[in-house]
Amino acid sequence: MYAQFFVIFAYVVSGIVLRQMNIISVEAVTWFNKLILKFALPCMLMYNIAVLEVNDNVINNFITCLCLTLLSFAVCQMYAYFVYRLRKYPHSKRGVIELSIIIPNNGFMGFPIAFAFFDDMGLVMMVAANIAMNLYLYSIGYIILDRNNTNVKMNKWNLIRQTMTVFKNPIIIAAIIGFIILFAGIELPVPVLDYLEQGSGICTPLSMICIGINIPVRELFSMLKTRMILEVAVDKLIITPFIVLCAMYFLPISPIVKAICVLSTAMPTAVVTPALEEEKGQDAVLGSKLVVVTSAFSMVTILACISIINLLIM
Repeated sequence: MYAQFFVIFAYVVSGIVLRQMNIISVEAVTWFNKLILKFALPCMLMYNIAVLEVNDNVINNFITCLCLTLLSFAVCQMYAYFVYRLRKYPHSKRGVIELSIIIPNNGFMGFPIAFAFFDDMGLVMMVAANIAMNLYLYSIGYIILDRNNTNVKMNKWNLIRQTMTVFKNPIIIAAIIGFIILFAGIELPVPVLDYLEQGSGICTPLSMICIGINIPVRELFSMLKTRMILEVAVDKLIITPFIVLCAMYFLPISPIVKAICVLSTAMPTAVVTPALEEEKGQDAVLGSKLVVVTSAFSMVTILACISIINLLIM
């Protein structure tokens, strides 16, 4: 297990070094992200889902994981809402803080890590967690950010339309195609399977290198001087995963479902949140800083989380 994590960590460090040496610019990451999100990750999902052996157990676990992940997000939201009210943080910051604690990077970062440590079934369960994340982000996430906008009136039709944008996501589309192939019993030709398998091979190294490139080492130290950022990072990476672990531990469900629900919560803040916060007129700069700090610290906390999962759940 530790050898696998060392490889993943080494890719992140490689990204940091490449940035510091000006070999790859931050601007180039935009194109790498598109390559990962629109090619490598879809290849990974379609291949690993299509070659699974389908049975009722897989279907039940998938649905259970999706529902429990939604529930875990609701628990994280309640924690963030009440804790940051008690800490009397500015009202204008609370929506950004809540979203940063709730919404994990369980796609871009979660898929490679789930696959590396929990194989095909871990990846499939993380797909369920990612679907749950997108549904929550584009529905409840909008409501959270709109709470601070007095000029915004809730419109249920707009909310439904926003939620439906989930199904335009290439990752979700690839997962749906994979499941159609799986349940229809379609046998893909060997060259197609080879193409998908080799295409997915670049996913883990490129994803982790991009995460490293996105971590500005010099700016990171200045961010760590802000108490708010440190508190949110601790809540996101340690406190809320611990709460979810305690809630999941005694449930009579599959260990892999428990593991992925906890692991999903332990992922750093999703990179998409600052864009949504900017769209809603919120403090996107704070959101971006939280993405950077949680991504940097997660290299340590995720290893600890996986160790605890293997000790207590698997």
